Amino acid sequence: MTRCTECHDGPSPSNQHFTDKGHYPADLNALVEAGYIKTVPTDPITNSAETWVTEDAESDDADPDAPSGIKDVRSGAAGTTVDGTQYSEL
Repeated sequence: MTRCTECHDGPSPSNQHFTDKGHYPADLNALVEAGYIKTVPTDPITNSAETWVTEDAESDDADPDAPSGIKDVRSGAAGTTVDGTQYSEL
């Protein structure tokens, strides 16, 4: 997966948010507001911070009405690499 630069070392900001607060962040801006990342990073493929595609966390069986939040992000770029891999699968 293409992840934000700040996600490569140690737990991802989403996972750290979960560890600290008991739930995943609602969106990438929540990670900024809580201080886990300085800014929403730029997708290196699209050169935009607005094109990330978020992967929802699984819902909590104990509280199925609670929002699940985001567990991961992928590039929102269309197209494929030279070996045929979809950018969105990086």
